Amino acid sequence: MIETNAKLGEKGAWLSIITYIVLALSKLIIGHVGHSDALRADGLNNSTDVIASIAILIGLRISQKPPIRTIVMVTIVLRQSPHYLLHLL
Repeated sequence: MIETNAKLGEKGAWLSIITYIVLALSKLIIGHVGHSDALRADGLNNSTDVIASIAILIGLRISQKPPIRTIVMVTIVLRQSPHYLLHLL
């Protein structure tokens, strides 16, 4: 079974999300138990990486959807006549 680049990207994003969650929780728990502010800060930093990975996953999902017809039509019109919008004003 051949997978598309988008599907492979989704798998990578999910792996990244799960890994960062485990890493962040581990660092936060160990930092709390060990009274380490540096480890807690690093755990919070990894939490922001989870948010970034979720954003990537959302972007990959959106990129797989077909374009909306009206956007395609506007793009075609603007390519044919970039000054078309001036006539609308």
